[in-house]
Amino acid sequence: MVIPTHRNQGIARTMVNLCEKQASSIGYTDAYLITVVRSDNHPLRPTDNILDHDNIWTSLGYIKTSIYELWLWPTRCGTLNQECVATIDNMVQYWHKKL
Repeated sequence: MVIPTHRNQGIARTMVNLCEKQASSIGYTDAYLITVVRSDNHPLRPTDNILDHDNIWTSLGYIKTSIYELWLWPTRCGTLNQECVATIDNMVQYWHKKL
């Protein structure tokens, strides 16, 4: 993740490129990343400066797969000003890239 004050500066691209370079250097031939699946109307989804993350991963050469899983982790729940943290299942989707 990149904090909001540092977004749109190419930091995520640099981080991904460094990870891929390191992976290739030790013999990996494929890379996967996961994204959290959230609906457009999710109550805690940011409303300002929303980037189309699918475009980011596609521009970095990743292809969305049909692989989904439920991952359990502490998650912000509720609505703005009435939030809580609960350990819940979150849907994730895998992306693939041949290195």
